[in-house]
Amino acid sequence: MIETRNAQISKVEIETDPVLTAWVILEYGGAGQGFGGWTLDEPIWDADGKFSHRQGTAWGMEFIRLVMETVGASKWSALKGMSCRVRADHGKAYEIGHFLKDVWFQPERDLAHLLEQRVP
Repeated sequence: MIETRNAQISKVEIETDPVLTAWVILEYGGAGQGFGGWTLDEPIWDADGKFSHRQGTAWGMEFIRLVMETVGASKWSALKGMSCRVRADHGKAYEIGHFLKDVWFQPERDLAHLLEQRVP
């Protein structure tokens, strides 16, 4: 069952091993959960069909921007220590929201239009 909970952001990470991902680590007062983990880049193949490198995507940049905008931070590192709301079940955090305003970000819904632009 999805519940709306208050949380404090205890840690934020952006990493590239093995793909570009971003995480917001949430603390609920004794228990915690991560929001994120979606692939924010995509593979690029050369003319021979061999893997060349990974490249950032509009989906990935919008994910980072909308997390900051929704929670109310002007930079990624400023998210640490901020309060927010989360819609989650025991297995996954689906949405992150501003602590006081009725502003929510759900990546699968809010960024669906950008999935069409990704390289197959």
